[in-house]
Amino acid sequence: MIPFDDLRTVLLAADPYGAMDALIRRELTAGRRTSAIYDELVDHVEAVRTLPEYTDDVENNLGDTLDALCGWCHRDYAYQDPPEPGAPTLPSPGTEANRQGKTQPSRSTPPA
Repeated sequence: MIPFDDLRTVLLAADPYGAMDALIRRELTAGRRTSAIYDELVDHVEAVRTLPEYTDDVENNLGDTLDALCGWCHRDYAYQDPPEPGAPTLPSPGTEANRQGKTQPSRSTPPA
């Protein structure tokens, strides 16, 4: 759970984008799903807008974070749900399995 006072502190930090990212990643590391974090932050939007310190920068930080939580951004910037316990792991990006089950680096150009 993200208390409003914690959200306010993050939004008004010297580096609000870094602080917000750290907050979200802490929640994800604790096993929370992006949809739950999103719903919780949406519930705080009206209260954030009534802050005396409210500016467009505060709105942009919160809005960008909400977009990244629901995937309304480039996939490289979207937050991902933590893996389910016991879920199979996928090979890391940039590798591909050959027929013998071994992995080899992906090539950016075809072999000569």
